[in-house]
Amino acid sequence: IPRVRKRLPHSRATNSEAMKLTLVELITRWNFELQELQCCEFHAGVKMAKKVCRLLQEQACTGRLPFGGGKQCSRCGILDMEVSGGVCVICDNTIRNSRNLTAL
Repeated sequence: IPRVRKRLPHSRATNSEAMKLTLVELITRWNFELQELQCCEFHAGVKMAKKVCRLLQEQACTGRLPFGGGKQCSRCGILDMEVSGGVCVICDNTIRNSRNLTAL
Protein backbone atom coordinates (compact mmCIF):
# COMPACT_ATOMS: atom_id res chain seq x y z
CA ILE A 1 0.00 0.00 0.00
CA PRO A 2 1.49 3.36 -1.00
CA ARG A 3 2.19 5.71 1.87
CA VAL A 4 0.05 8.87 1.89
CA ARG A 5 1.50 12.17 3.07
CA LYS A 6 0.52 15.82 2.97
CA ARG A 7 2.43 18.40 0.96
CA LEU A 8 3.11 20.31 4.20
CA PRO A 9 3.19 17.54 6.83
CA HIS A 10 2.73 19.76 9.90
CA SER A 11 -0.24 21.64 8.47
CA ARG A 12 -3.92 20.86 8.20
CA ALA A 13 -5.17 19.36 4.91
CA THR A 14 -7.23 21.79 2.83
CA ASN A 15 -10.88 20.70 2.79
CA SER A 16 -12.67 19.85 -0.47
CA GLU A 17 -15.06 22.84 -0.25
CA ALA A 18 -12.10 25.25 -0.14
CA MET A 19 -10.49 23.43 -3.08
CA LYS A 20 -13.71 23.65 -5.12
CA LEU A 21 -14.21 27.34 -4.33
CA THR A 22 -10.64 28.30 -5.27
CA LEU A 23 -10.78 26.24 -8.48
CA VAL A 24 -14.02 27.97 -9.52
CA GLU A 25 -12.36 31.31 -8.69
CA LEU A 26 -9.54 30.44 -11.11
CA ILE A 27 -11.98 29.36 -13.84
CA THR A 28 -13.84 32.68 -13.58
CA ARG A 29 -10.59 34.44 -14.56
CA TRP A 30 -10.40 32.62 -17.89
CA ASN A 31 -11.98 33.60 -21.20
CA PHE A 32 -12.58 30.40 -23.14
CA GLU A 33 -14.67 29.25 -26.08
CA LEU A 34 -18.16 27.94 -25.38
CA GLN A 35 -19.61 25.14 -27.48
CA GLU A 36 -23.29 25.50 -28.42
CA LEU A 37 -24.20 22.11 -26.96
CA GLN A 38 -22.78 22.78 -23.50
CA CYS A 39 -25.42 23.19 -20.81
CA CYS A 40 -23.90 26.24 -19.08
CA GLU A 41 -20.78 28.36 -18.60
CA PHE A 42 -20.02 26.68 -15.27
CA HIS A 43 -19.77 23.18 -16.75
CA ALA A 44 -17.95 24.52 -19.82
CA GLY A 45 -15.40 26.03 -17.43
CA VAL A 46 -15.04 22.79 -15.49
CA LYS A 47 -14.48 20.95 -18.79
CA MET A 48 -11.78 23.48 -19.72
CA ALA A 49 -10.13 23.07 -16.29
CA LYS A 50 -10.02 19.30 -16.84
CA LYS A 51 -8.38 19.88 -20.24
CA VAL A 52 -5.77 22.17 -18.68
CA CYS A 53 -5.13 19.61 -15.90
CA ARG A 54 -4.56 16.90 -18.51
CA LEU A 55 -1.99 19.14 -20.24
CA LEU A 56 -0.25 19.78 -16.93
CA GLN A 57 -0.28 16.05 -16.09
CA GLU A 58 1.61 15.37 -19.33
CA GLN A 59 4.47 17.70 -18.36
CA ALA A 60 7.70 16.34 -16.91
CA CYS A 61 8.07 16.23 -13.13
CA THR A 62 9.37 19.46 -11.64
CA GLY A 63 9.75 18.54 -7.98
CA ARG A 64 8.06 20.55 -5.26
CA LEU A 65 5.48 23.25 -5.84
CA PRO A 66 6.47 26.77 -4.78
CA PHE A 67 5.10 28.02 -1.50
CA GLY A 68 4.68 31.70 -0.70
CA GLY A 69 4.42 31.42 3.07
CA GLY A 70 1.74 33.44 4.77
CA LYS A 71 -1.02 31.95 6.88
CA GLN A 72 -3.20 28.86 6.77
CA CYS A 73 -6.85 29.07 7.73
CA SER A 74 -7.49 26.86 10.75
CA ARG A 75 -11.03 26.06 9.55
CA CYS A 76 -10.85 25.35 5.79
CA GLY A 77 -7.09 24.71 5.54
CA ILE A 78 -6.51 27.07 2.60
CA LEU A 79 -2.83 28.01 2.25
CA ASP A 80 -1.45 31.53 1.84
CA MET A 81 -4.81 32.76 3.08
CA GLU A 82 -6.31 35.96 1.71
CA VAL A 83 -7.90 38.10 4.38
CA SER A 84 -10.65 40.67 4.02
CA GLY A 85 -11.84 42.51 7.11
CA GLY A 86 -9.97 40.08 9.38
CA VAL A 87 -11.59 36.92 7.97
CA CYS A 88 -10.64 34.20 5.48
CA VAL A 89 -12.21 34.99 2.09
CA ILE A 90 -13.02 31.29 1.59
CA CYS A 91 -14.83 30.34 4.81
CA ASP A 92 -15.17 33.56 6.88
CA ASN A 93 -12.96 32.20 9.68
CA THR A 94 -11.33 34.95 11.76
CA ILE A 95 -7.62 35.53 11.20
CA ARG A 96 -6.77 35.21 14.90
CA ASN A 97 -7.52 31.48 14.56
CA SER A 98 -5.08 30.99 11.68
CA ARG A 99 -1.56 29.53 11.63
CA ASN A 100 1.48 31.41 10.40
CA LEU A 101 3.15 28.97 7.99
CA THR A 102 6.49 30.76 7.68
CA ALA A 103 7.45 29.38 11.10
CA LEU A 104 6.92 25.74 10.04
